[in-house]
Amino acid sequence: GVMAGCKPEHLPILLAMAGTLTGDRYGVEHSGNTTGADALVILDGPCVTELGFNHGPGAQREGSRANATVGRWLRLFLRNVCGFTADEHDKATFGNPTKPVLAEDMAALAEIGWGPVAAEFGFGPSDDAVTIGRINSTVLIGSVYGATPDEIVPYLADGLARATGWDLTHVFGLGRGDYRPILVLSPMLARVFGKAGWSKAQVKAALFEHARIPAWKFEKLIGEWSNLTAGRRTLL
Repeated sequence: GVMAGCKPEHLPILLAMAGTLTGDRYGVEHSGNTTGADALVILDGPCVTELGFNHGPGAQREGSRANATVGRWLRLFLRNVCGFTADEHDKATFGNPTKPVLAEDMAALAEIGWGPVAAEFGFGPSDDAVTIGRINSTVLIGSVYGATPDEIVPYLADGLARATGWDLTHVFGLGRGDYRPILVLSPMLARVFGKAGWSKAQVKAALFEHARIPAWKFEKLIGEWSNLTAGRRTLL
């Protein structure tokens, strides 16, 4: 933490991250794979503002000490503790740019009436919580058109399908693993949904209906090496 430039008050976050990375459910041994999946850290709770984490414009840019140094600690931990160096286990083709901590805008969530990401794992809005997910591919949806949720959803769904359709077929294919793509919304767009009375569950349901790829494309993208081997499931 000292090497990364973290402050002493960041230590509880670092300990929580270390516990998550080395726990049975995360699977840190799969980091540094060929496609470059990397850890994305999402921070929720009062600590976001108390510890000075940027959660406004440029939420994932470098420049904020808290976001950048905790993110730097993550890379040092993966390299020095887990051994993910280029000559050992880190075989990413390009790597992944999601390095700074992504801190949720708790005030905006409270205004809209949505829970944070950590709420999906049993935590409340007053709990300080760290969520870590391995992110393989990303797409920036630069702009959308529309003033209502129904008008905006197709743009967001298209971005999700473009970013994660390949992940779904290449990484999971016909397997049975957990697949949880994440969509990061700006407060501006989130408020459009909130003012229209949409819950998070309604947004997810709408995206589920729109973020699709045709079966022929799925069949084309899955490869024999990962799916069509003896004993594996087929589309029939």
